[in-house]
Amino acid sequence: MGCEQSVKVKPAIDSQPITIDESDTNVYVIPIVPNDDYLGDRLTVKSFNERRKDSYTSIDTLNRSSIFESETIKIDIRPLDLYAFNDVLIQQRQAAIDNIFYRKAIDSWQSTSIEELINKIQHLSSNKTIIDKAWIIFYWVSQNIEYDVVGYFSKNYTNQTAEEVFKLKKGVCVGYANIYKRLCESVDLECVKINGYGKGYGFDMKATLLTETDHAWNSIRIDNHWYLIESMWAAGDLTDDKQFKKKFDPYYFLSYPEEFIYKHLPEYEKWQLLISPISLKLYSTLPLVWPSFFKLKFELISHKSNIVQLISDKSYAEIHIRTPEDIELIGSLEFDKKKVVGGDRIYYDSRKRIWRCYFAPQQNGFHEISIYGKQKMIEDDYLIAIKYSLEVFDLIRPVTFPETSKAYYDLGLKLIKPKFQHTIQLVGDTTHVEILIETPEDVELLVNLINSNGEDVVGGHKSYFDKTNSLWRCFFAPQATGIHDIIILAKKKSFHDVYTQVLKFYLDVRQLPSRSISYPNISSYFYAYDLEIITPHNSRFAMWSKNASYCEILLRAPCNIELSGAITYKDEKIKNGSLLQYDADKDVWQCLFTSQQTGLHKIMLYAKKIEDESSTLNLVVDFDLNVIDLKRSITFPKIYNQFQKTKCKIYEPLENNLKKGSIVTLHYRIPDADQVQIRLDSEYQPEVDYENDIVKCQIIVPKENIIIMASYKGETSFQPLIEYTFKLFMNNSC
Repeated sequence: MGCEQSVKVKPAIDSQPITIDESDTNVYVIPIVPNDDYLGDRLTVKSFNERRKDSYTSIDTLNRSSIFESETIKIDIRPLDLYAFNDVLIQQRQAAIDNIFYRKAIDSWQSTSIEELINKIQHLSSNKTIIDKAWIIFYWVSQNIEYDVVGYFSKNYTNQTAEEVFKLKKGVCVGYANIYKRLCESVDLECVKINGYGKGYGFDMKATLLTETDHAWNSIRIDNHWYLIESMWAAGDLTDDKQFKKKFDPYYFLSYPEEFIYKHLPEYEKWQLLISPISLKLYSTLPLVWPSFFKLKFELISHKSNIVQLISDKSYAEIHIRTPEDIELIGSLEFDKKKVVGGDRIYYDSRKRIWRCYFAPQQNGFHEISIYGKQKMIEDDYLIAIKYSLEVFDLIRPVTFPETSKAYYDLGLKLIKPKFQHTIQLVGDTTHVEILIETPEDVELLVNLINSNGEDVVGGHKSYFDKTNSLWRCFFAPQATGIHDIIILAKKKSFHDVYTQVLKFYLDVRQLPSRSISYPNISSYFYAYDLEIITPHNSRFAMWSKNASYCEILLRAPCNIELSGAITYKDEKIKNGSLLQYDADKDVWQCLFTSQQTGLHKIMLYAKKIEDESSTLNLVVDFDLNVIDLKRSITFPKIYNQFQKTKCKIYEPLENNLKKGSIVTLHYRIPDADQVQIRLDSEYQPEVDYENDIVKCQIIVPKENIIIMASYKGETSFQPLIEYTFKLFMNNSC
């Protein structure tokens, strides 16, 4: 071991306190005292004496029979010297760390011998405080000695004396400790080298018994107080690919003993610098923490040992952590060095004021849990804070978690179905999958389906708010095999902000169903107006039959909704290409659309509430229409607002292209009119047969137009309903 491994991940996706019964054997509590004086920036120093006097807590350790059997052991990790870290020392320590002059001077040194180096240290530290002297040496060692990676892994160490380490500019932990001690002695700074156990690179959290010391560090004496120094871990880290990565960390300069103990156990217990030194067995079970754990002020509410087990009768483990409000967490679960997809879920429980960290393994064996943190307002990587080993022995029904973002919890969403499924499979002849989500009333959702090529699946999704059950129903229908991404976004209705991703699932499509379905593009107004599509069912395409002159869409709408429609070809609206009328017998709106050419068209339906006279019509749904065969093109007659307002219907003729001089039957449903008039060009028909809301008569087609009009109770004038204009077709009618 002997060196520390660094872990960093990029940001991806919060915390709070709960009441804990310390008699509960399922709760393991170890006091971890946060360090106030180092959070990356200089902070206002508070009295460390007062803080430490309150730092003792009774602790229930992990109930592992191999170590503690069933007994409850009380642990006290208060520092032995409560006055070592007084306000003056904390201020002087931070001043030394922040001293740019020291760093620049040391960085400029080019010493050819250890004696020359000592002279430079003595000159720079002349008339300086002991803390400054200790810092100057600490900084030089961490910046100029590189870890001997080859020697560490081959176990073939070179001579680790201070002189040899200086000559080669590399060493292992004992070499760092030796040269630091040698340089301290040159400026009359009392320093000792400490041998012990270190939880660094290669430490096995499953190990219940450590057999031999494997690490070394230092302790220095300042004004009759002893302080801990770890110059090797301050220099950098060993990475997963067995390379030394230089990364200076001043956290290890004058470290707090109650924090230092989590990864350093000295061979002689007096160098723990604790009131009650802990045993080797207990040390091996302490959680594996990193400096960021203390810098970000983590507080473990549950699971204070490095071994975690599944919740009884559950397929996952749950860890509770409290942090300051400006800290956010993410997590990861690994098995055999590979991330378990869908194996982690972390969110901030605002009611309990804690972070809830869930981890779901997919197989038996030892897994590794990692929890990372960072400050919310700082654009930076998440830093590893703590690791656990998850023991899994009798996993019966594995579960997975979908990917959730911080916004998922901020907006108060609740996943109803599927609760424990990261990857959803399309099974058998199933055409689609459904996801159910509860949201507050002021939140709306938007969904998308992306295929394995990273392309949006056109017609592959729809979502709406089910008012009866007070939840969102989200449907996804793939059009090809492969792994798809299901993306769910959300925002508050009252805000004009963009939607934010809140959930992500994977959809595994290994075989398409015998009959695929698709969805038209539906807006939120569609459901706000309580509209319903009757036909086409589960298809984004309107049906164009062979040799047809128009297609039909049937829509159901409340009586207070006004509808309108349009059809376009190559983004150009087709004049008189749509006819929307109410079918009273079926209680549906018959929406008819025609075209003058083959090819792909777009059909759009609009709606508004009739009482909203000042508002405009809103797009509620659009369909695709592929006209593959057109035997005869037609247009529809012109329809006036009163036609739809009074829910009239044309039985015949539907087409505007009437032949001059031909005899045609006019057949309409015109509800609740007092009288109906028919005007042929400028002449009115003397009598119109109108009974039970029905008009049916025969006429001879005139030269220019036919207008159907009606008057209503309390009105003296007639209002136009339908107009046929065939002046443009006179050449065809001769």
